[in-house]
Amino acid sequence: MTVRELGRKKFGIAPWRWSPAPPKRVGRGIALRLAREGARVAIHYHNSEAEAKRTADRVRRAELFRADLESVDQIARMFSEVEERMGRLDWLVNNAARFTRFDPMAITEKDWDFIHAVNLKATFFCCQHGARLMQKSGGGRIVNLSSLGGIRPWRSMRTIARRRRE
Repeated sequence: MTVRELGRKKFGIAPWRWSPAPPKRVGRGIALRLAREGARVAIHYHNSEAEAKRTADRVRRAELFRADLESVDQIARMFSEVEERMGRLDWLVNNAARFTRFDPMAITEKDWDFIHAVNLKATFFCCQHGARLMQKSGGGRIVNLSSLGGIRPWRSMRTIARRRRE
């Protein structure tokens, strides 16, 4: 499905990446492009309300939804609010992620949980709740985005992998 075809759908939600830093770059670009194509866009944010509002001001008819994506209860509440305020969901773009520069040999269980609470768990539960809402109106599309970090090892991991091959 092309961006133009996605834009013909009535509504979508493009979650921002969750971070103490303001939402920007990819999430903003997605929202602006889909709005340009005619989509009615909803924007998720957690801590970056001012940045989300600035983007919403540039996107016609944008709605804002606040939720902590670490919490499945808040994800469920967010999708309930989407249904109440928007009526339906035709597409979902999962762009939320935490990027960290932990030394892979020093990552603790707490670090692992911090990263994957959003990068894996939140993505899954957003897909689940989004798909349930889409089913009510005959289906939709889900797009999950990732960074190159998902396919390229950290520099320190390449060194470790090389040593093991020798």
